[in-house]
Amino acid sequence: MDIGSALLPMGIIPALLILYVTLGGYEGKFKEHYIFLTFIGGIAMGTLVYFMEIWVLSIFNYDVFLQAIDIVLIVSLAFSFFESLSKLVVLNLPKFQEEEGIILYGSALGLGFASPAGVVLMRGIPSLLSMQGLYAVMISISVLLISCSTGMWIGVGIKIQKKAKYLAIASLAGLFIWPPIFFSASVYAASLAIIYSLFIYLYTRNAVMPYMMGRKALKDAYRQKWLRKF
Repeated sequence: MDIGSALLPMGIIPALLILYVTLGGYEGKFKEHYIFLTFIGGIAMGTLVYFMEIWVLSIFNYDVFLQAIDIVLIVSLAFSFFESLSKLVVLNLPKFQEEEGIILYGSALGLGFASPAGVVLMRGIPSLLSMQGLYAVMISISVLLISCSTGMWIGVGIKIQKKAKYLAIASLAGLFIWPPIFFSASVYAASLAIIYSLFIYLYTRNAVMPYMMGRKALKDAYRQKWLRKF
């Protein structure tokens, strides 16, 4: 798969569509230039991180690696934590900490971060116009949705000064998208990834809404048992 020709259909275009949906209803609660900066910065950072992860994977005998489920889960958690930590480092910059829209900047950062994921991690797919190409697209969209969600959770953690807790939540949410990436040739893996990522994304959008609607809405939301779990 040619990285240049696949970046738009597998990464940037779907990422922008998801970002448009995510920002809907929050007009006036974010600065457009910060959305742009975090998205572009996410692309650069994500490309570097994914190539580093590919280098780590090159250490393993891949066929043997896929047969060791415990090792797959450990590597998945390590990668997810590293990615979430990278997003935290950016969102924790002083210019973002006091921003009302930090959760939305987290979504933009996460989507930019995951934009190169499909073409970098699945660069061995010969063509998008194949079953393997379809699975690759499904996995790529799943990664975008998860990365958007984890970016929002990290933004919440910074906003309410519970960074470690929400870093852990983001890392656990991102953990379960890696096994489908490793087994991406399977229709079952791709289907499970889409179902899981859609659930996490929709749940996250609903759960973070009170944090975007002002102090009174947040205070009322804390009275609800479903939110107090987080």
